[in-house]
Amino acid sequence: MEDKLIEKLRYVMEEKGHSAEMAARFIDCSGKQVYLWLAYKANPTRIYRKAIQKGIKRMEGLARL
Repeated sequence: MEDKLIEKLRYVMEEKGHSAEMAARFIDCSGKQVYLWLAYKANPTRIYRKAIQKGIKRMEGLARL
């Protein structure tokens, strides 16, 4: 089932050209965890959902390189 938060994460990552490892730095988790979320092999916990939201805001605040 589609998760709007994960899809927003995917969209922002593509828009900014970030890899899972780079996105993980903004979220403060491992790159493997981001891969699992994007592949829908794991669901983020409530704490990670908040961290993903903050990470997305941080990524959106950066100018495209």
